[in-house]
Order: sequence, then C-alpha cells, then structure tokens
Amino acid sequence: MQSMGMHARQKYSLGALAVTRHLMKLDDTGNLAHEFVRQLAFNVMAGNTDSHGKNYSLRIAPDGSLSMSPLYDALTSSTHPHFDQDLAMGVVGAAYPAAVTRAHWAKLATRSGMDADRVVTDMISLANAMRNNLDVYDALESKERNLALAATLRFTSAPIRS
Repeated sequence: MQSMGMHARQKYSLGALAVTRHLMKLDDTGNLAHEFVRQLAFNVMAGNTDSHGKNYSLRIAPDGSLSMSPLYDALTSSTHPHFDQDLAMGVVGAAYPAAVTRAHWAKLATRSGMDADRVVTDMISLANAMRNNLDVYDALESKERNLALAATLRFTSAPIRS
C-alpha cells in the first residue's frame, strides 16, 4: 500500500499483519482494518493468489476521512494450476488459500489489535454469503465449483484451533 511509503517493487513482500497494523494506526475506530481484512478474505476464499499490496488502496474524501477503495483486480487463480499458488499476501503463516482457517483470521486480528470475534464473525458471514451465491458458479467446471464450495466451508464449519 502506497500509504505505507513502500515502493511498487515491494508489493509482494507486504504481509497482512503489517497492513492491518498500519491501518489501525490511521483509524482508531478499526473500520479501515476490518474492511481491508474483509477484502483480503474475499480474495483468499475466491482463491486469488495474486492479491498483493498494490491491489488495496485508500480513498481520501474532501473532508480528509479515509476509506478503503472498492476491491479490484480480483480473480480466481487457484483453478489454474499454471499460476503461482502461493498467496501474494499470506495470512499470519498460511501461504496457500486452502491453508487459511478461522484461527488464522483470529490470530491476525489479535496481533493487529483488532476485535478477533468481530473478524471471525465477518469471515463466517462472508463465507456464508459466498456459499449461498454459488449459483453464479453454474457455468464453472465441477472442479472450480468444488474448490469454491470447499473454501467457504472451511470458514463456516471448522472449529477454531490455536
């Protein structure tokens, strides 16, 4: 993220923990950090392994208030084996979309000073919304649909383990 003063060449070295901590410093309500985590979670659940630091931006309103820009450059790369399958922005130790669990989101929240219960609740709501809208995946091959379903089930059915 450019607000962190990083050069564009560093977009793949930026981790979610650094971003959430930075956003918590910019906004004492925590809303920026929570919106960033929701956007990152959507990318992880969708299997977007190319979701790097330059794909997240802040908007500055005329009154100086900050908000996250709408999500952009989102794609599902996990269904294309020739694409790199490592997450461009890992989630506290998880390097692959299939490895990210609710416990990772809770750990990210805790280490960032965010409300972990709120983050996990947001992840479950997002996963449910994605799963409930799988009809949009009807045009996908069965492998792609199964990957999308598996990604959402990981967040809604697995207990949190430390």
